[in-house]
Amino acid sequence: VLRRMLDMEYFEIRSVQAGITVTEQEIRDEVNMIRSQLIPLKQFDEDRSLLQRALDAMGTVKEDQAFELALQQRAGLTVAKLTQLKKQEILARKYVTQLLESAQSEILDEKGLIASDIRTEIENGREFIDAAKEYSDHEDSKNIGGLVPLIKHDDARLPPQIIDNAFTLPVGEISSPILVANPPESAGAWLVTVVNRKEASGEEWESQKETLRQTLLDEKRRMAESGEIPMPEDGNITVSDDELINNYEEVSVRVIFLKGEDPMQRVTERVQADIDTMNIEIYDPELRATHHISKHEYNEALRAYYESLEKIRGRYDPKNPESIINIELGEARIRYLIANMWTNISAIMEQEFFSKAYERFMADPEAFGGDFPTLPDNLKSKMQGMYVTALLNLEKAIELDELDPWSHYQRAQIDLTREQISPRLVEDLTMLHEYFQGSLELENQLQSFIERAISLDDAALEQAGGVRPETWTYPVLPEEEMGLTIEAIESQYSLKDSEVSAEMPIETVVDETEQPQETPDETESDEPENELIDEIADLVIENESEPVQDTPQPAVDAPETIDETLEGLYIPEVKIAEPSGPLTEEDRNNLQELLDDVRVVIDYLNKRREEMQAAQDEYMRMQTEDLQPVEPPSEDASNLIVGE
Repeated sequence: VLRRMLDMEYFEIRSVQAGITVTEQEIRDEVNMIRSQLIPLKQFDEDRSLLQRALDAMGTVKEDQAFELALQQRAGLTVAKLTQLKKQEILARKYVTQLLESAQSEILDEKGLIASDIRTEIENGREFIDAAKEYSDHEDSKNIGGLVPLIKHDDARLPPQIIDNAFTLPVGEISSPILVANPPESAGAWLVTVVNRKEASGEEWESQKETLRQTLLDEKRRMAESGEIPMPEDGNITVSDDELINNYEEVSVRVIFLKGEDPMQRVTERVQADIDTMNIEIYDPELRATHHISKHEYNEALRAYYESLEKIRGRYDPKNPESIINIELGEARIRYLIANMWTNISAIMEQEFFSKAYERFMADPEAFGGDFPTLPDNLKSKMQGMYVTALLNLEKAIELDELDPWSHYQRAQIDLTREQISPRLVEDLTMLHEYFQGSLELENQLQSFIERAISLDDAALEQAGGVRPETWTYPVLPEEEMGLTIEAIESQYSLKDSEVSAEMPIETVVDETEQPQETPDETESDEPENELIDEIADLVIENESEPVQDTPQPAVDAPETIDETLEGLYIPEVKIAEPSGPLTEEDRNNLQELLDDVRVVIDYLNKRREEMQAAQDEYMRMQTEDLQPVEPPSEDASNLIVGE
């Protein structure tokens, strides 16, 4: 929503600067289309509340008032706001169309210049066939030298512009670059040369045209009788000379197609870069929170959400009982958004926790008592509790809204949210599978290392005549060469740009008598997230006799994508040096212990993957069960309070 609003503001500014205008009639047409979709009279009459029907009976609700009411209830908009949005949309469409035409022209000109250079190569002696194989983007013909045989006038294999050119170009000549804008899949620059042509002239044509005419007549008659084409009113089916010629003439050509890029991609990149240079201030706190979340500024997002809550509470009107319902709905929505934000933060914290825990595990596996650490239950349950509490608050607020004729629509939204309570199950399972594959690769790498080390050891021993000097040692996986890409993981999920408190305020739906509360101070903690992550990781090794020291890690460039992160998660950079001496028994044991450590991780991942699969199966089973009917709201407001 935020991205769309920023885009609309941007397009309105730029379209006015470009001299683009929109008429009142264009806006009215757009608004009337929404009106016809939003309030079909029969359906609206069935769904209105008793209060609205009573008002209608007294003649106080006119058609425009009904539209305004339905628009407010369904979309939270006024007619004036909808009119403004539609004006912005029309301006945006016109401006984007203008940008697309400009980008399309640029792209075609660029491809046309490249096609001209290729044409010059061919004129200087290069075979068209070779050039087509090297340059052409036409998948059906490039591997056979660009050959497209036996084309008729209505052939769908090539764009109409190319076919028209093929039937007029002399045999053996190469066309100038033909720039095609539509259809999009054929947009780009084309070079065409005619291999041979069959024309509607000469003895062969004269001898075959009547037979061909009868064949076409029979085919048209069959199609008319089957209803594929309309039957003429007089029942007289004929074949024109143009139809006859178009079905007889054929041409075989070779083509080189240089496909143009999608102009929308170029427009999108330019618009995004332009928007980033503009200073657009976001006044709506809820949208401002969304903006902060997109930049991982979670504390700022939380402050904006609480500002939005205060704004919602300020809408109370003692003369309008519906204002209480609107406040309940608005507050429940904001609480849901806050809980959802914290759920996302918990996923990031969980990822960082496992990264740091794995680093410590590899440094000293014994410190963990033989078990790989898991996310502390208190943290996980707190995150899940916040999410469920937000859902319950939202449901209770919906139940309060007895005057809302569109409550079935919002109930459907709640049901949809229920289905999305565990959206990360599938994602977690997929990521876990990639971690597992990375660990298997590490095991294979270490096994190969051991085998080579033993081989080198045997070779060195043989070279020394079977005598193993005591001074010979073999370098075994030095720690400074064993840098896991944990730093890359931390960089990918870093929260350094924001400050988030470990405590998430869990609110409840307020009753009608409650007054607006001040924003809790504890949400503005100055404690950095990385310290919080360290505290979480420390939970798994507290009460140990000796502190665990972090293994020094070499600098690792942050990956561009999560895929790059996953590729190197559990794979150290192992450098195998030439032996300075035979492999000792201690060296062999060290290598084997390292391999055993990796297998411990693999066993853990196997167990974790099974747990995730079981959770996913249970989640899918729950989706097949019917939702229980919701109890009607109690008249006692105190029963509507949802506690922690």
